[in-house]
Parts: sequence; C-alpha cells; structure tokens
Amino acid sequence: MQASEFLYTSPANRRIQRAFEAGWILAVVLVPLASWPESEMLGFIQIPKVFLMRTIAMYFLALLALEWAISNRNDSSSNKFTSNRIRHYLQAHPSRLLLLAAGLVFLANIFSVANSPIPAIGILGIDVGWDTYGIANTTGFIIFFYTIATHLKTTAQVQHLIWALTLAGAIVGLVAIGQHFGIDIFRNAPFVLTRAHSTLGNSIFAGSFLIM
Repeated sequence: MQASEFLYTSPANRRIQRAFEAGWILAVVLVPLASWPESEMLGFIQIPKVFLMRTIAMYFLALLALEWAISNRNDSSSNKFTSNRIRHYLQAHPSRLLLLAAGLVFLANIFSVANSPIPAIGILGIDVGWDTYGIANTTGFIIFFYTIATHLKTTAQVQHLIWALTLAGAIVGLVAIGQHFGIDIFRNAPFVLTRAHSTLGNSIFAGSFLIM
C-alpha cells in the first residue's frame, strides 16, 4: 500500500488528521482570545498568546513525527529522498512551491542567526516570552504553515475553520465594542484608550484578525 493511500485508509491516520484539525481550530480560537488582567501578568498581552502558539506548534510537531513514523512503517520507499522524488513532489501541484518558499525563508533565518553578533537574541529574541523575530518563534510559524498547508484539504475542514474564525471574530468584536465604551476587564491602566485593540493588544492586529 502506498503512503498516500495509507494516509486516508488507515483508522490511525484518520485519527491523526482529526487531531491536526483540532489543533488549528484551537489555535484560531484561543490564541487571539488569550488574555489576562494586566495586574496579574508579568509582561504584555502577547505572553499567553506566545505560550499557546508555541505549545500548539509542539503538538503539531509531535503529530507530524507520529504520522511520518506510521506512514514509513507501511511504505519503505518513502525513506528514499532522491532529487527526482523531490522534483516530482514539487511538480505534483504548483501550490507546493509555497512550501519551498517557506523553507527558503526558514533557511534565511538560520543563516541570519548563524552570522549574528549576538546569537542568543537571534534564537530566543530579546525576551524569550515575547513575540519577537527570533528563530524560536519563526520555527513555530513555519510548523503552523506547513501543517495547515499540507493537511487542510477537505470542504468540511474549511467549513469548520470558517466557523472557528467567525466565533473568535465575534468575541474579538464584542470586546472591542466594550472597550470603545470604557468597559475592559483586562486593563488596569489609568489612561483612556483612544483606539480599541480588543484582546489582540494592538488595534492594527485586531483589525487584521477581523478582516479574516
């Protein structure tokens, strides 16, 4: 049995596919909504979001490893990573060139860190808990991109994702409306907000999320 057939006929792999879908739906709902009262948080609003993003990225990485192990057990030829195999993989569908582009971006980040005068900042960022451009955060984004690009395939999955975005967007919008009228249970700063940022910490980020 070929690995591509096994991915859709094996009960174990069908469960893995559902686990992937549960992961990105949780990310779509929890990451934008994650917040905490400022008086009880050591840092900015992004701290719980970064924690959730990295945790779900590690969850995806574990599922990818499990999927790879199961498929390789049933198709020994998948271990042969030849140039012809890679070329065939990329030519099978033009969208796979996006995966190649993402891989090149990741390699550029690794090259940048390798030549950085302060590698520690390049790896973890200026603050390990913040959403910076360190390789740790970039790796999480690449894992998210690869997982969704290779596993979001069915109409039902797209519909579930749209419903999750709609739910999260509605809550983000309601919180922003409350902030506009001075109601915000998460803030304890004395100054008045001039622009509502909802649970995203930045009005531009909030608007970008609502556009989706």
